[in-house]
Amino acid sequence: MMDDDEVQTRIVVLEALIAFAPVLSDVLEEAASIGSSEDFTTLIASRMGVPLSLAKVVANSRLEGLIAGFAIERKRAELDELRRLRRTRS
Repeated sequence: MMDDDEVQTRIVVLEALIAFAPVLSDVLEEAASIGSSEDFTTLIASRMGVPLSLAKVVANSRLEGLIAGFAIERKRAELDELRRLRRTRS
């Protein structure tokens, strides 16, 4: 079972992935001219307004699932469940 810190970290990651999905195709177009994974992470951080550490997690996620849209509903369901878990622990 996840501890409170793990739950909170996963919530932050899921929220970032869900927020990133609508702009993903635009970011990938911009990324076509990028030559390194560090530059891609920086692009994500700047477009999302998140710290580089969180942008790195997003960059290393299965972005093709977000593009197709099928992963978003699963991530939203997981996010809802983690929020419920956090509320019951409080």
